[in-house]
Amino acid sequence: MKFQSFMTWLRQILKSGSEIMINKVKRFINNYRNKKSAPKNRRHDDTYLVSYPKSGNTWVSFLISNAIIEYLNLDMDVNFFNIHDFVPDIHISREINNLYYENKFPRVIKSHSSFNPFYNKVFLLFRDPKDIMVSYYHFKKNMNSYNKNLSDFIRDDKFGVDSWVDHSESWLNNCYPSQRLNLFFYEDFKDNPNKELKRMFNLLGYNFNSTIIESAVEKSSLENMKIIENKTASYSLKKLEKFKFVRKGKKGQGKAELSSDDKNYINEQTTEVLTKLKRY
Repeated sequence: MKFQSFMTWLRQILKSGSEIMINKVKRFINNYRNKKSAPKNRRHDDTYLVSYPKSGNTWVSFLISNAIIEYLNLDMDVNFFNIHDFVPDIHISREINNLYYENKFPRVIKSHSSFNPFYNKVFLLFRDPKDIMVSYYHFKKNMNSYNKNLSDFIRDDKFGVDSWVDHSESWLNNCYPSQRLNLFFYEDFKDNPNKELKRMFNLLGYNFNSTIIESAVEKSSLENMKIIENKTASYSLKKLEKFKFVRKGKKGQGKAELSSDDKNYINEQTTEVLTKLKRY
């Protein structure tokens, strides 16, 4: 449907006031949005690594990529230039082709999408929302894309904790029985990355030996990722003196930087979700 025709159709429906037709428009818009967060060439065995921003998605992508390299015995290293050739980011491009392991291994696709019915298999990664808020705030501030304080950020409609709640509830409340939703937690990866990475690949149908897992974990350590970032950061990012995608990566950092009022606010807003997760 061409844009002009669509707008004419939309105006007619809104003018009619028909609840049935308005719901039809909502379904159309949701379907369009969901397709925009899915590959153009979807495959039945695609797995989506989904999280709210700053939940550890990039680190887990490095772990997965390094394990694939070890398993396929590829002569290369993962860095911030080629990471998306192993774990492509759907928000960068819906054209997912020419991966280094094309047709040798199922695709694992990174996404920050809210619930999407086109995602048949999902690894949903959670992190303590207090830590997320602190990490996301510093990321946005250092990118010069947010200029208010941390308390304002937490209460921001677009970036703050209410947005995290909406994202989390969309997945926890709407998944179909046919969708395979597997929950992972950043803190579990920090405590025992070998165990969690092995579990992830078991769910993909691969039983990687300890040598592959240990090598992937070592290559994806915080120290190594900082070295990789310093070597491969683009010129545009280097101009931002304070910018660091890889920060401290610690558990519980939110508790140290947040005021009592901010912590209480986050606790109040996240109670329902955290009760479902039985975490934090």
